[in-house]
Amino acid sequence: MARYCFRITFQTEEAAFYQFHVFPPVAYLKWILGWARKRNANSQLLVLELQSEAFRDRFLELCCENPHVRRIEEIEEEDFTKTASDEV
Repeated sequence: MARYCFRITFQTEEAAFYQFHVFPPVAYLKWILGWARKRNANSQLLVLELQSEAFRDRFLELCCENPHVRRIEEIEEEDFTKTASDEV
């Protein structure tokens, strides 16, 4: 199992809000073993447990296919924990 943390920044705060329940489609990808996320302004922060390291790039490819995504960056789990979560 491999664990990763990402900040996915959307074009607008509104896009981050409306995409929260549908993107990324973590509930439907069998190679994602566990996950947690929160929304903060125009970003979603995610902690992912993937079946193997090989799926990291596949996950990032899926994120890049979304036209509302502006930037993806890998973050530390501490950044995820410290960041406030906005309502969804």
